[in-house]
Parts: sequence; C-alpha cells; structure tokens
Amino acid sequence: MTAHPDDSYEAVAPLSQTLHRLDEAHRRFRSHVARSLAMTPAELTALLVIAVTPGISPSSLAADLATSDGNTAALIDGLEDAGLLHRVPSSTQPHLVTLDLTDDGQHTLVKMRTAYRTVLGQADTDGSLTAILPQLDNITTTLNMAAKNGYPTL
Repeated sequence: MTAHPDDSYEAVAPLSQTLHRLDEAHRRFRSHVARSLAMTPAELTALLVIAVTPGISPSSLAADLATSDGNTAALIDGLEDAGLLHRVPSSTQPHLVTLDLTDDGQHTLVKMRTAYRTVLGQADTDGSLTAILPQLDNITTTLNMAAKNGYPTL
C-alpha cells in the first residue's frame, strides 16, 4: 500500500465517493440529453469541446475525446451532415481544417444548457449551491492537472 503523508487521504474518502456518484449521475443525464437531441453522447461531447475550443483541429478533438482519428472523422462527418458544425479550411494550408459550430450547433448547445439549468435549479432549493463553486473549480483544476501530469502513477 502507498504511504500517505497526512490524514487527508482518509478525510477525502467521502468526497471521492460523492464525486463518483455525481460523475455517474452526470453521465446518465448527459446520455438522456443527447438522446433527447437525437444525438449520441459522443456527438454531444464533441460539440461541447468545439464550443469551448473554437477553431480546434480534428486531431486535437480526437486527442481530447481520447479516440482515433478515424472515429473522430466519422463523428465530424455526422455532425457536419446534421448541420451542427463545419470544417473551415486554413487560408494558408488548404489541406488543414479547423472546426466551428454552426448556428444550429450553437442552438443545440443552448437547448442542452437550458436542460442542465432546469434540472440543477431543482437541486438548489435554498440558493446555497453557488457557495461551493470555488471548491468545485479547485477540484476541477486539480483533477485536470493530475491527468495532464500522469499523477498518481498506478
């Protein structure tokens, strides 16, 4: 067993369990929202990544989604055929493209965000959930850094 430098390892066990349950509930809700929008969860995730990374390349999208270039190309083709995104050729290197959402793609994300806000508003019955946002942001940053740095080694 790995040695732990302080008591925080055991202290965060309930947080770890809660985050796992939250992650599973979020996965189920995102799947429901995707189906409601006549999409797959992977397509919805791709739209979200493109929305927060305007001008992302197909290969960068593949890396973010942790999928192959071929699977990502098929995903992009489907989203483009549905009118949700378009490939933008580079002005200097026409064989290179970036991805941008169309107006319909933006509208789809508005529907998704509306669904999230409606449901999350039901969870915040006393208006106190916004008080934990700084802690959630810190958790997000910490998890992203750990993933980026490959920590801990398992």
